[in-house]
Amino acid sequence: DANNNQCECPECSKKIPSDFYVMLLNEIDEEFKRRGINMRVVFIMYNDTMWPPESEKLLNEDRFTLLLALSRSYNQSYTNEKYQGELPKYERNNYNLPRSFPLKIAFYDEWKKNFKGKSIAFEYHFYTDHYNDPGYFDMAKILLEDMKAIGDFGFSGNISDQTQRAFFPTGFPMCLMSEALFDKSIEFDDFVADYFPAAFGEDGMMCAEYLSGLSKLFDPVSLRDESRTIVEEDTGISKTDKKQISAWKNNPEAAKRFAQIPKYVEEFLPVIQKNMNTNNTCQAR
Repeated sequence: DANNNQCECPECSKKIPSDFYVMLLNEIDEEFKRRGINMRVVFIMYNDTMWPPESEKLLNEDRFTLLLALSRSYNQSYTNEKYQGELPKYERNNYNLPRSFPLKIAFYDEWKKNFKGKSIAFEYHFYTDHYNDPGYFDMAKILLEDMKAIGDFGFSGNISDQTQRAFFPTGFPMCLMSEALFDKSIEFDDFVADYFPAAFGEDGMMCAEYLSGLSKLFDPVSLRDESRTIVEEDTGISKTDKKQISAWKNNPEAAKRFAQIPKYVEEFLPVIQKNMNTNNTCQAR
């Protein structure tokens, strides 16, 4: 789960990492056959294995499912925009691919030329991006469009790389993601009208309006950065990335919106306090 850590000895330099990866997968398949194991194995396009193998091929495609790690900007949903130009050539221990959705789909298309088996997406909506949207409304709209379009790229499903308790302040986007993976006809406003009264009772739609407003005040686009999130900025996770986040540090318009948030929350407190005493224990909680 890293990059620029490939061995540079003469033997290891004879092939790119994806070739060695496929060799290993074929060995696993042979051993599973010997033991009578029918389990399917998932392999991942991620970092060095974004580049498809040059000399090796999976011998038993029915054994495997391809997983594409789609770390990207969540300022917009999936796009049909095509990557322009030639794909970057593989350079050992010089990984520097941008977080580009069209680029990753272009690599995925190259993999699929010699792998016709199933594939699924590996997404990060709830990894740290939801922290950029404390109202959860902006990110939920992007999430819905992504899940509705996931089949357009040949993915048969999605694995969500995420914090497990992504339910603060609500489970709305988690429910939306789950439902949309099975039902592509879902409309955002209809789901809001279904979810919030069920979760919060008679004032459910007031909660929806409140959280929608909270998303607007936090303005997730201002809080996002193409290379690093607020959480990573504060904890120093990306020590090799020196790019500074100016979108939220030095943005007077964002500062004006942020300054309104305490009063906005305080004005909604009476609705919260009132409903904490409702007879429905789920809605009260």
